[in-house]
Amino acid sequence: MALKDTPIRRKLMTMVLLTSGVVLSLTCAAFIAYELLTFRQSMVRNVSTLGEVIAANSTAALAFENQEDAAEVLAAFKAEPHIVAASLYDTNGQLFAIYPASLPVGVFPAAPEQDGYRFEHSHLVGLQPVVQGNNERLGTLYVQSDLGALYERLRLYSGITASVLAVSFLVAYLLSRVLQQQISEPILALAETAKAVSGRRDYSVRATKLGKDELGLLTDAFNQMLSEIDEQNLALRESEERLRLVLSATHRAAWDWDIAANRLWHHEDLGAGTESALSDREGAGARWLERVHPADRERVVERLKASLAGMGKVWSEEYRYRSTEGSYTHVLERGVVIRKAGEPVRMLGAMLDITERKQAESKLQAQLARLDLLHRITRAIGERQDLQSIYQVVIRSLEDNLSIDFGCVCLYDPAAETLTVTSVGLRSGALAIELALTEQALIPVDQNGLAHCVRGHLVYEPDINVVPFPFAQRLAGAGLGSVVATPLLVEGKVFGVFVVARRAADSFGSAECEFLGQLSEHVALAVRQPFSCINFRADRQEMA
Repeated sequence: MALKDTPIRRKLMTMVLLTSGVVLSLTCAAFIAYELLTFRQSMVRNVSTLGEVIAANSTAALAFENQEDAAEVLAAFKAEPHIVAASLYDTNGQLFAIYPASLPVGVFPAAPEQDGYRFEHSHLVGLQPVVQGNNERLGTLYVQSDLGALYERLRLYSGITASVLAVSFLVAYLLSRVLQQQISEPILALAETAKAVSGRRDYSVRATKLGKDELGLLTDAFNQMLSEIDEQNLALRESEERLRLVLSATHRAAWDWDIAANRLWHHEDLGAGTESALSDREGAGARWLERVHPADRERVVERLKASLAGMGKVWSEEYRYRSTEGSYTHVLERGVVIRKAGEPVRMLGAMLDITERKQAESKLQAQLARLDLLHRITRAIGERQDLQSIYQVVIRSLEDNLSIDFGCVCLYDPAAETLTVTSVGLRSGALAIELALTEQALIPVDQNGLAHCVRGHLVYEPDINVVPFPFAQRLAGAGLGSVVATPLLVEGKVFGVFVVARRAADSFGSAECEFLGQLSEHVALAVRQPFSCINFRADRQEMA
């Protein structure tokens, strides 16, 4: 856990112990370093003194070239256990005697080097000249000492340092445990009071003042702040109650968005199935956005962002909003942007349910579109004289504008009680082949429930899957779900049937059925003259 996240008591104790530990560690490290330096110097002095004594005692042995006496002189090093090797070299630099005798000759230098004492690797090495009284040099003494004494001194100092640190840490811990309460207790008391206020929303509690220092002043300021908040909350509750009554009486939605803090005060009363409560919530903007219709969401967000980014004061938008029941209602929302130094900091607005208005507008637009389509079809078929061209214009216009999946025109033969497919829509060709309803295909009337249509009545089957007649079952087998059949009449007689179908069941509304009925009347008027000419020619042929 990071230090910034630990409790204040632990922080204070950690800082005290860490400061004490660092200071003591630096002090002990300096003391040990000084002692090691002085001990190395003392060690060089001791070994050099011992070397001088042994070199003085070796002059006779070297002078008379007596190796036995030289070995006895070197044996005096037994008194110093840290001397691990020693040897004598004659004036020619040849190895004369060694100590201890059991060491191999290869351990010693082949020839003496420069006089003096120095540390090499883990040993102290010294070369002492052997001279007579008249300063005549007889040879060289080689001495090698291990650093055992240095290591022993280092272990001793390390133990002392560890003991001092342990005792110091214990004393510092005990003192800080007592003294840190003078700082931590007032702060913890303030924290407990703040926790109680935030948890219970009770602004009547007060923190206990434990002293007259800066923490005491902080406690007084904190209690004064609680008193002011308590008074403000009382006034706010009274204001909210008045606003609640007004909003409930008008059945509208209102909101207040604190943009900087991303908090939303919100009230909804849009009718059955919507919220009717006041709320002050963080992240409420995201939950509001989730209830905006997915098709409208991006547009609403972009225009809201544009309004906040610009310098405008009013934002207005129409979109679909999901109620608590799951259904969508059309709403009109307006908001006023409040800015400081050009930056938006707050936004207040209201929401109005306009579902009924939107439904009325949609019905009006659909009716106007159908009237326009009827007018365009009427003009198009009025410019044609042959029946096949008229039928194709009608079916193609419905395929393009009414989104039908299948359409055809059938001529009625009252003598044979059959319908003959005379024209199939361009986009309906594939389905016509699958249904075996291509041009010149016959449909028996008395077997397919079309008798009502050939008597001059519009027939609508919202779900042909449940209709038992063969013609309906043929359409259902190709994936169609609903069908409308409208009669074509000339001078009160049915001469054909106009059939349109869609894949979805119950997909034709009453307005569309009414439109198809009107269209059949216009088609019948358009084909009256060509049909009369055909009948006239047929009558003349019979008379001839």
